[in-house]
Amino acid sequence: LAAMLLLNLDSCEAFTALSNLLNNPRYFSGGYSPEMKASHVAAFKSSFKANLPLLWKHFELHDVGHELFLIDWRLSIFCRILPLDLCVRVWDMFLREGETFFVKCSLGILKSLAPSLAKANDLMEIMKILKETMALDTELILANISQIKLAAVVESELGGGFGAGDGRARSSTLGGCAQS
Repeated sequence: LAAMLLLNLDSCEAFTALSNLLNNPRYFSGGYSPEMKASHVAAFKSSFKANLPLLWKHFELHDVGHELFLIDWRLSIFCRILPLDLCVRVWDMFLREGETFFVKCSLGILKSLAPSLAKANDLMEIMKILKETMALDTELILANISQIKLAAVVESELGGGFGAGDGRARSSTLGGCAQS
């Protein structure tokens, strides 16, 4: 996360942005830890089953635990698996929409990978596909993300992005960055 911020901000601004991001319940309501809130996992599972039923069954057949890839995707907000140009666009949407976008993006990525995942015959093959940096067409992934529909209950459970709170930056809470 910090590396992505440092690409666009000086070190003090990047630290402030990272602190605000991690401490803002709009983006990490379950906290920034290896564990995910049960409500987030339930929201992902119900949305996965509703949007990608054939892939859901394939994952069930091969005992693919969602936490095996979701935690890594969440902790890095997709930085480890997406190329930089796509990752920047995904971050913009994540910051605008909040936690709901994480679910949409995860499912959009899975939909984009569905042909490769369907050919995988065991857990190890599936995990290799899910953990590698993806060289998929940016427009395809964005189109697949836009096609994902979340139930109203999922939207309300996870909350929204920038418009969901007061939208104020909290740089004053850090108070140590020198202004130039």
